[in-house]
Amino acid sequence: MKHCASCPGSEGVKSESTQPLVMSDPVVALVAEDGRTWTVNVEDKDVKIKGLGVFNPAQLLSEHTLGSTVTLASKRLTILPAGLPELRKGMLRRAQTIGDKDAGILVSRLGIGRDDAVLEAGLGSAGLGLHIARSLGPSGHHITVEPRQEHASVGLHNLELA
Repeated sequence: MKHCASCPGSEGVKSESTQPLVMSDPVVALVAEDGRTWTVNVEDKDVKIKGLGVFNPAQLLSEHTLGSTVTLASKRLTILPAGLPELRKGMLRRAQTIGDKDAGILVSRLGIGRDDAVLEAGLGSAGLGLHIARSLGPSGHHITVEPRQEHASVGLHNLELA
């Protein structure tokens, strides 16, 4: 059974996974009991994350499995794989984002899939870009143009997690 932080009725559901967290999981989601979500790069260095403080993700997570809970900054957090719902909830925002429903419709209607090439005008916070990147897979090409540096830096950070 998998815990889905964004699924209705999933409050209090715990994962039965005993899958160890390994460094090949480059990004994990830390989900608080109230639903707040942080996506974290699992790297062996101290990072500062708003709401969680300064910690070393690799060191903290090396002793835990996916689905287990950790306490950080007085918050009980569940460690989950960073799927698209968790990436969306934990993404940094600067520009207004395209919602999940609209992004899904665009990806579906345009038939975007593995190995495709997509040219996107305006990255913003990468709300649509996350859906495009997941649909393209590792061998697709996502080309985006964002003239505003402040939006580009936030959007690229969010895409790096995908």
